[in-house]
Amino acid sequence: MQVTHNKTTHLIDDLIRVAKRENNSKREYLLVNTAQAKHLPTSPGRALGVFRDLAGDVARAYSGERIAVIGFAETATAIGAAVAECLNGAYYLHTTRENIVSAPLIASFSEEHSHAVHQKLYCSDVSELRLADRIIFVEDELTTGKTILNFIASLREGGIISAGQRFSTASLINAMSDERLNEFARLGIDCHHLIRATYYHDRNRFSDNVFSASPGHEPPGPLTDCLEIGGMLNPRIGVSAAGYSTACLRFATGILALLGDRLIRSGSTLVLGTEEFMFPAVVLGAEIERQGISPEVFVHATTRSPIMACCDERYPINNRHRLASLYGVDRDTFVYNLRRYDNAIIVTDAESDSSAGCAALAGALACHGCGNIFAVRWTT
Repeated sequence: MQVTHNKTTHLIDDLIRVAKRENNSKREYLLVNTAQAKHLPTSPGRALGVFRDLAGDVARAYSGERIAVIGFAETATAIGAAVAECLNGAYYLHTTRENIVSAPLIASFSEEHSHAVHQKLYCSDVSELRLADRIIFVEDELTTGKTILNFIASLREGGIISAGQRFSTASLINAMSDERLNEFARLGIDCHHLIRATYYHDRNRFSDNVFSASPGHEPPGPLTDCLEIGGMLNPRIGVSAAGYSTACLRFATGILALLGDRLIRSGSTLVLGTEEFMFPAVVLGAEIERQGISPEVFVHATTRSPIMACCDERYPINNRHRLASLYGVDRDTFVYNLRRYDNAIIVTDAESDSSAGCAALAGALACHGCGNIFAVRWTT
């Protein structure tokens, strides 16, 4: 990777790693961000710090505008929420690969390089998009910019947006070509990012025979307890950004009130979100840090993206588990770089039939010596 601009305080080699996708001929490799709280465990404070660095860059540019923020599933749902909460009065929603029945589908498009290519956008109040002065699309990484252009075209075809609306992108990494950046400028699309880079892949750095993939589903394991907490707001159909942040904090404090002394306070704690359900996990991890409940707190999430594992210390993904998804028994989900934690808290918004998926995650955690494992489902 050749970095031309880095607004963060992190060294690029500490922040961005390259990993190999499994069975993806359209884009063989992907960038793994160590502070994103997705594929790799990280401190929730570190993750929020990076997200809010991006949010601050955006907020300084658009004072006084009515803004809607759209995050992209899976990897940018938490980044989008963090950007939106820093914009006064912003409306927030994110794309999804789930089927939603509680709100109308207003756009769909393809992300051709992705493992799950179809992206959908639902919205319970389309006027929030129609009346916005500006729509900001939030991604973790922009490479070609094609997804953004596909999205805008889909919104226009559906009559959701008008000719006078303005658009921006916000991403942790912008690796678009200069030609595409110039095209965005001609179209009036502003681009905000923390890192400007171009990258290439050294295909000879790792031989194919050093990679491994989990052969099948992991066996289920025991959960210490399964809990439910109400009050969920669903950004898949649109929420007030401020209201969503407040609800996530209530979710976090509610969990800690329920668990109380059941958490081992002298040890490490993992908070594990599920697929698109990332921001509440980061907020819970940050609250555990703030209250000093554990001396070590980590957060990340399961993902639908299959990435190859490799034991080489230079490579970011060192172990992986293939599991039945909490959101549907007909698909797989993956979790990477597990290790032993004294406490593990799985948080999800999956439906009530997700017990098999929670048990599968507990089994993966138990493989690494975790014993105090809780699952908490956020419900409406």
